[in-house]
Amino acid sequence: MKAIALFVAVGLVVLGCSKPASEGDSGPGADEKAQYAKEDAADFGAGKEAKVWLADPNHVFFKASKETVAGLVRDIYAAGADEIRVGKLDKLEDTGNKEFGGDLVVKLPGDAAKRKTMFTAMNKFWAEAGDDPTKDEGQQYASFTLD
Repeated sequence: MKAIALFVAVGLVVLGCSKPASEGDSGPGADEKAQYAKEDAADFGAGKEAKVWLADPNHVFFKASKETVAGLVRDIYAAGADEIRVGKLDKLEDTGNKEFGGDLVVKLPGDAAKRKTMFTAMNKFWAEAGDDPTKDEGQQYASFTLD
């Protein structure tokens, strides 16, 4: 289990993370949080289910390895995510028509107990990546930047 946590932590440092900042820090205000929520919803809606997307050899990331992202997807699903999609998709013809993923967007569960487990898991990931924890503010999505 520690090997998985270390693998994910290293992957997140490479990947980077994106999420609304917690209360009391110098992070985004209410307007910026609302904008992040809109962007996450749009990315989720336009994205593709992560496990299916990862299985295609023509799907890649700019800076992250598929193995690292697959481990993160597996761990977040195990923590209770409803669905995870790869968003910010971009197809580049000069790369042999490969499709690049730019972020992971996690659809958070509605159930309070599952949400608590999800936020504990995500905050552990974010802490290992050197990022601040976030609070459950009823948001529908959480995102991880992959580029």
